[in-house]
Amino acid sequence: MNINDISIFGHYTNEENRATSALLKILSVGGTQFISDVVKDLIKNWKPYEGIQITTQFATQPKASVYNGLLQSNFSFDLIIESKIYPNSICKGSQLDNLKKKSKKLNTYVLYITPDVKSPILLKGTEISWCTWEDVISSLQKHNTQKEPLNYLIEQFSLYLIDLDLTNAKN
Repeated sequence: MNINDISIFGHYTNEENRATSALLKILSVGGTQFISDVVKDLIKNWKPYEGIQITTQFATQPKASVYNGLLQSNFSFDLIIESKIYPNSICKGSQLDNLKKKSKKLNTYVLYITPDVKSPILLKGTEISWCTWEDVISSLQKHNTQKEPLNYLIEQFSLYLIDLDLTNAKN
């Protein structure tokens, strides 16, 4: 049996979407302070916000690019999360162009999560923040309250990312 077959993190069949959905679920369970602490580790100019709402798999308008996740707070900020699970898989195109435009807007943050060893060249010179899945796990573990169910979700997410070979750990 494969860990993907028994995932507690949602119904997505696409592993990339499932990984991002799992991250968003953990952030949701952790609450506003946990979200702020984790995101502050991953985005340099992050400011804490209250009342954060989380959306998975959203499009900003019909026939628009579909992004993996969105965090918002009473229209005071947007944090768009886009992720990849294969190295060097960020591609030129309308989705990247739209993310670049959005990242220039006031109080709009874009975070790209990839397994790449160094920042993807296509993100150089942009306002888009980048981190690895390993960075995400490190931040989640750093801010883990050791309370359930958050502790359990972080442990399971770590195992899931190991199974996908997205961390330095080996199964």
